[in-house]
Amino acid sequence: MEVKLSRCCQHEFLSGDRQRGEEYFAADRVRVQEIGMRGVNALALGSQSTPYRVCVDFSHVEDGDLGVYCDCPRFADGDYCKHLWALLREVEDRYKSRLP
Repeated sequence: MEVKLSRCCQHEFLSGDRQRGEEYFAADRVRVQEIGMRGVNALALGSQSTPYRVCVDFSHVEDGDLGVYCDCPRFADGDYCKHLWALLREVEDRYKSRLP
């Protein structure tokens, strides 16, 4: 049975961030710049004129560690953000990325 990234990570996100991330995903506000076996780098188009840089590192996922980064203020304050959720959903949808 395949498990989606979002299902594995949903407990890390507040429900409001997941909901807003779904809206970003549905509005196609994530632009994947680079994707590979080790991770994905993207830009998230937000309310600011400069997009946020969003990254997911898959290199330690087998150890149960999914490294993430976003340069938005919410992530800087220590919370997972809507931009990260939207990127996870984009990776699942566009690249059919799954965790074993």
